Amino acid sequence: MYQANVPIPYEPVNYKKVLPLDSLALRWTVQGFYDMFQLQVFSDSFFTDAAIDTTINSSFYMLENLVNHSIYFWRVRSILGSDISSWSSILSFEVTDAFVDMIAPDGGEAWSIGSENVIRWETNITD
Repeated sequence: MYQANVPIPYEPVNYKKVLPLDSLALRWTVQGFYDMFQLQVFSDSFFTDAAIDTTINSSFYMLENLVNHSIYFWRVRSILGSDISSWSSILSFEVTDAFVDMIAPDGGEAWSIGSENVIRWETNITD
């Protein structure tokens, strides 16, 4: 007998900072058979203020009308006939203005001619 398996959400990655674009794709992997998925998106970590609570038959959802300077939390579960899986792990993402944060060097380094140094940064700008 088949059972509904817990999907694995993967995009956007947990804690990602995204730009307030027109839309954002939420994606998850399918494990085994399914008829549909129930997706929930909340603006609070206690899952009391639902922005989205829908049932769909694909493994992605285009989320629109994101509010800048907000954090969203989301989870998904699969439905196969009358069997419903447990909820997936909860992922979150933050909608924020464009940024570039310098990670390394972090200040105080002494560089010399001919030395090799790595420059690292974090950003939500994709281009």
